[in-house]
Amino acid sequence: MLIIVVVAVVLLLAVSKNRIAKAVVERIGSAMVGSKLTIEKMEFELLSSKITLGNLKLHSPRGSKDPVMADIPELYVSYEPSTLFSGQPHLKELRIDLREFLVVKDEKGELNVKTLNSSPPMMIDLLRLKIEKVVYKDYSKGDPAPEAHEFKINLDESYRNVSDINSIGPLIASKTLSEMKQLILGKIGATGQEVVSGTADKAAQGIKNLFGLFAR
Repeated sequence: MLIIVVVAVVLLLAVSKNRIAKAVVERIGSAMVGSKLTIEKMEFELLSSKITLGNLKLHSPRGSKDPVMADIPELYVSYEPSTLFSGQPHLKELRIDLREFLVVKDEKGELNVKTLNSSPPMMIDLLRLKIEKVVYKDYSKGDPAPEAHEFKINLDESYRNVSDINSIGPLIASKTLSEMKQLILGKIGATGQEVVSGTADKAAQGIKNLFGLFAR
């Protein structure tokens, strides 16, 4: 559970320098995710129980031609300290600002998001999610340059009283898919919809999988 680990580590290192806490969070987070996780800035407010991570980057699996899977300018958490180590942590607010999410199909036909798992139960009073754009690249055809599609989603959604964060993933993926298909139709018309709609399906599935990662 990435968010809870971040909070727990920062609490333990509250008397240490931020750079030390940040390094520990990066190391533990990377081990949990299975890919390198880097954080440029971290602010911790002990008395108000708030943490802000700035310019967080989830890197692609080792050997990938594209170094960054997710570019997250801000990840903000306001939490209830007494529930952190309970069976169902309580977050007062979770805010995720996702600038770009990259879905890659490699030469073997495997997606870079296949290892992202769902999250355990938690209670979130207010969940705010922004997704600026989704990029899909396909290297499976063996061409020197991959087939690439960029979708400017500009998703900005808020959810209240979330008891199962995994249930939000499919809703976001569905809305993301709908917006991507509208963009596709606007660019190529209905004739070519079936040809590239599969691309939107894969990208939306990636969004669904990624979403569970933040609270993992």
